Amino acid sequence: MYIDYFDLRTLPFRNTPDPAFFFMEAQYRETLEWMVQGVLSRKGLLCITGQIGCGKTMLSRVLKDHLPDETIITFVTHPKLTPQELTELVARSLGLQDLPDSQLECIERIRDKLVQINEAGTHCVFIVDEAQLLSDSLLQEILMFTNLETSHYKLLQIILLGQKELLDKLNRPEMRQLTQRIFSTKFIKPIGPDQSVRYIKHRMKIAGGFPEIFTEDAIDLIVKSSDGIPRIINTLCDMSLYRVYSSKKDAVEITDVQASIIDLGLDVFAKTQMHDAADHIKIPTTPKSVPSYAPEVDGTEFHEGPDDKSNILPYPSTDKAAAGDTAKFSGREAKQASHPGRKIEPQWFKVAGIGIVLILLTTTVIWQLKKGSVSEKAENSVSDITRQKVEQKKFFDPTLTSSQQQTSINQNPLIMCEGPTIAACQL
Repeated sequence: MYIDYFDLRTLPFRNTPDPAFFFMEAQYRETLEWMVQGVLSRKGLLCITGQIGCGKTMLSRVLKDHLPDETIITFVTHPKLTPQELTELVARSLGLQDLPDSQLECIERIRDKLVQINEAGTHCVFIVDEAQLLSDSLLQEILMFTNLETSHYKLLQIILLGQKELLDKLNRPEMRQLTQRIFSTKFIKPIGPDQSVRYIKHRMKIAGGFPEIFTEDAIDLIVKSSDGIPRIINTLCDMSLYRVYSSKKDAVEITDVQASIIDLGLDVFAKTQMHDAADHIKIPTTPKSVPSYAPEVDGTEFHEGPDDKSNILPYPSTDKAAAGDTAKFSGREAKQASHPGRKIEPQWFKVAGIGIVLILLTTTVIWQLKKGSVSEKAENSVSDITRQKVEQKKFFDPTLTSSQQQTSINQNPLIMCEGPTIAACQL
């Protein structure tokens, strides 16, 4: 596989509920806290629903790490059981052997054992995955287990994990007794674009690799095509990394993701979301052999999302700088999604705006210079007219003799006016 090729410690995108890869995003953190509090306070019946591949099973596996070590947890991964088989499964998880044939006697033995365990301070948790597949008879059996209680708390904590069809089944009139015993219900939504980018980077770091193995355009297409479903993100990333390994390239490019999408039958996304793949392929910057200074991971998880200030869960803080800048890998669309109030303008718009300002400034300066030149010419013209008036006054001085006036005319050829013309020349 590509583990050695990219110098990884383990496969980063396996679709298994490995708690080491748990992504502490806002809704997962909130749901996990809710599960822990529900079990520790012995609330009885909890219900978690969500789309396929959104991380419900992962939450149930991580729950064990946040409960006391002595907690007894039983997982039911195949809900196609008979009521008798379900009862026997609960009994054997409590350590009961040689069960009686009578269902009633078996339930009594289970209740006595639960009382003993709870009085010792131990919690018993029964988790049913794919609960939307439970038959009506099994749901009635679960209703019977919810009735095992003392005057202060429930003896058995039951968590139902299922798709939205589970709620449809529980909302039927004949299931209202069971529905009334549900303490609370949580719905797991797909993660957003920004969280999807952080999810990819998170799993790469836990595996000992570098997110830069994926180009920006490759991550953009993975985020768009997965629609925020972690299971699809895992599958696309895993298949794309394998393609890079097979072709001996250095980084996952958009063409690798596009081919993986088509192989998965998601080519509709590829056709509608692709944007000229050949023009947007980035030059790989990651070396073929990953440096030996890959980040060390101690098994702690990231505190992602807006509710990172919560300290209810025993997760240590993580250096945010180590997670890197989300916008660096998310591209234009993820930047816009992370800042919905800010409009990202293209570069040519900024250049055109600067050019218009420079043209306006240049025009203003030229106009001011021309205005000064006209004013100077006007002042010079006024001076010439004033001088001519002085000369005319001297010429028509009544104290001069005729011969002196004639001499003045000869010396001032500009004043060659007679009669009425003289008045015009004086103006």
